[in-house]
Amino acid sequence: MFNLAESELPVPKRVLVPYIWFWHIVTMLAHVVTMGIVLYFADRGGGIDARVAAFVALQVLQLALYVGFYVFPKRWPPAAWQHGLYFGFVLVAWLVQAQLVPRGSGLIWMFFGHAIGLLPLRAALLVAGLITALFLLQRAGWQLAQVMRLPETALVLGFVALSLSIYLLLAYAMRTSLERGQLLAKLEAANRELERSRLRAVELAQLMERERIARDLHDYLGHALVALSMQLEMIQRLHINHPERLIEQLEQAKALVRTCMKALRRTVSGLRGEPLEERPLSEALTQLCVALSASTGVRIHCHVDSKGDRLPPRVAEALWAVTHEALSNVVKHARASEAEVTLAVDSQGAHLHVRDNGIGIGQNTAHDGYGLRTMRERLQALGGALHVQNASEAHWRGVHVYAFVPHPCPSEAGEA
Repeated sequence: MFNLAESELPVPKRVLVPYIWFWHIVTMLAHVVTMGIVLYFADRGGGIDARVAAFVALQVLQLALYVGFYVFPKRWPPAAWQHGLYFGFVLVAWLVQAQLVPRGSGLIWMFFGHAIGLLPLRAALLVAGLITALFLLQRAGWQLAQVMRLPETALVLGFVALSLSIYLLLAYAMRTSLERGQLLAKLEAANRELERSRLRAVELAQLMERERIARDLHDYLGHALVALSMQLEMIQRLHINHPERLIEQLEQAKALVRTCMKALRRTVSGLRGEPLEERPLSEALTQLCVALSASTGVRIHCHVDSKGDRLPPRVAEALWAVTHEALSNVVKHARASEAEVTLAVDSQGAHLHVRDNGIGIGQNTAHDGYGLRTMRERLQALGGALHVQNASEAHWRGVHVYAFVPHPCPSEAGEA
């Protein structure tokens, strides 16, 4: 019992343990005192004979069973066979002892206490009733008709009724206390699990925020800085060969710097980037292609279905970001002179195709980096997919990027 958790006990261990040891000590002392009294009177009455020796031996066996099953048990609660063996033996032993030493018949009431203290409710009531009946029958000389004529019958029945009433009241209170303790334990476990879930949610939110910041820095600030670097290189060349175009390129460079600052402020403030800035998707993609073509020298053709303007904002933003990343890879790695962006929308969803006439992935693995992973993450968050491969078409032999986002038909998307 001492190894059980607090929730499995009707009262706290600090209260229950001393209480149990008190009754263990009382029981063992009762056995020892009973044996001492019997031996004392036997010695005064002419010596210890076989009857007294048998009485004491049975007492020793009862005490041994009690200590083994209840004081130092290997498991708690004891098995049903252990209860049956102990109470079966002590009742049979009592019947023998009552014949050997009649004055020791009162010992049976100790087992009455054991029954209501150790057995489950129904078994306790059954054994208590059996003990009461055996005691009264023994006092009546085993004649059932004489039981009600005994002067002590009413006293015994009153004692038993009072004891069992108190026992039932205590059993109900202990069961209620045990159920309450179990409910409290479940509540504490639920609170601990809730706290663990909260901590996991905080960790997940922090991770998602780090991913968001990294993605925003890569998609917006990183690309803008790459374009600015290329713009400065062009300015350096124009300074020598075409000074008349220098002012125009400087204005474009200043615009890129402002874009970098805006992207940085957006990321630091924790706000989700809105690269479309309330522009229709077709307009945003067209402007992106024109701006990159003007700043890099790569001819970029843009074919955008007007139905794309009716896509939900999250879908439109993801497609813009994927297009931006794909074209940035074309500019940085593909060594291409031409690229094409095509967006089509049908009842199944949005289909984005970006292709170039560069050197392809096989000769330059830079395509398979952080940018590719961020594109996949954006699309997967919307239930979409990304496919990147080299192509063998006559003109477009470079990398082909296919992006798909499932979505209702355009009419439903516009209504959503």
